[in-house]
Amino acid sequence: MTIRTFLLITVLSVWTLQAQVVTTEPAYATENDNIIVYFHADQGDQGLMGYTDNDIEVYAHTGVVTDQSNGGWVYVVAGWSENKDKAKLTYIDTDLWQLTIGNPHAYYGVPSTEKILKLAFVFRNSDGSRTGRDTGGADIFYTLYEPGLTAVFAEPQINLSFNNPQRAPVFVHPGDTQHIVATAAAIGVHLDSLVLHINGMPVAMGTEDSLIYDFTPEAENNGANRITTIAYANSGALTDSTSFYTMVISGDNALPKPAGVRDGINYETATSVTLSLFAPHKEFVYVIGDFNDWKVEDAYRMHKDSVDADTTHYWLTISGLAPGQEYAFQYLVDGTIRIADPYTDKVLDPWNDSWISPQTYPNLMAYPDGKTDQIVSVLQTAQPDFEWQVNDFDKPASEGLVIYELLIRDFLAAHDFQTLQDTLNYLQNLGVTAIE
Repeated sequence: MTIRTFLLITVLSVWTLQAQVVTTEPAYATENDNIIVYFHADQGDQGLMGYTDNDIEVYAHTGVVTDQSNGGWVYVVAGWSENKDKAKLTYIDTDLWQLTIGNPHAYYGVPSTEKILKLAFVFRNSDGSRTGRDTGGADIFYTLYEPGLTAVFAEPQINLSFNNPQRAPVFVHPGDTQHIVATAAAIGVHLDSLVLHINGMPVAMGTEDSLIYDFTPEAENNGANRITTIAYANSGALTDSTSFYTMVISGDNALPKPAGVRDGINYETATSVTLSLFAPHKEFVYVIGDFNDWKVEDAYRMHKDSVDADTTHYWLTISGLAPGQEYAFQYLVDGTIRIADPYTDKVLDPWNDSWISPQTYPNLMAYPDGKTDQIVSVLQTAQPDFEWQVNDFDKPASEGLVIYELLIRDFLAAHDFQTLQDTLNYLQNLGVTAIE
């Protein structure tokens, strides 16, 4: 392992946090502080980057996550299209906007009996046609601090929303320099030291509240590297730590796709599938899913089969699956895009599945909440063959076919295929042969 120490210096806490989409004053805000929020439009998805107050007005669509909200937004200040003065940001400088919140309980109307865990934001212009969000288009969450000791990473930008840092690592190449800024929020306690570990080995230590370190991985660091910072306070009586993963991408993992493999899910045996994704102009793809606990692992990096930039497929064979068991999965493209397989015959939808009743679809598998986001696809080996009831069907000529695409969920109140079939049978019994 080649790890180079760049410098260990004391820096202002506000400065160390500038790489984040949202920073606050005070730098380590609690639910009892008077808070000023700064929106850095050049960070995150950069949807509002480059604008000034002469171009647009910027508003915060904002609420909170509390100890009673089950992870969801509550106490939202204004509806999406409602422009309230209290949610309007002030332009400060290039790509820097300010929102004065003051006491968050008073600003959001949260009772004192309810604990505020996070502030939640999506920034937008007055008509909502342009937005500023976190990396990948996600909502922005700012975690409030507790009195005591909290270790955090100010750089690089990391995503800890999936309950395991290996589910959303930072991607680099061998020879790249990854700038790391670790900080410790010591509120009402005395900070002793701050230590940085890479793959379990201590590489830097300081007694101030910030550490700056450069990690330059080489080819032997290929794959997952765990970066951890540990803060110690009150003569070692208090400790806190946090981690993220750096995924080192070495080479393009080129390998020709096996003959006969089509894009989508190719069922090989009762325990294996080959997945293929057409993804031109993309650099790398990983498969994440139930079979690897949604963690990004080197063994699940897809092979690249590229004729040219416009004709590139990624493929991977996955073995060791349980016959007949359903597995949810996604493709993680270029480290930021999470998509379902375009050819899958079943998806799990985090926004709409909760409206599907057990009567409509019994035993629908649960969406992997807290492990990923966006729509996911489902695969299942050893599926029983469909039993055709009409074995002597004579398909009409192509020019005689009439094909009607029907979205059952919107067409019928019951949202199920059985009701549609019963309705068609009823109409047929009445002698109705066409429906306009």
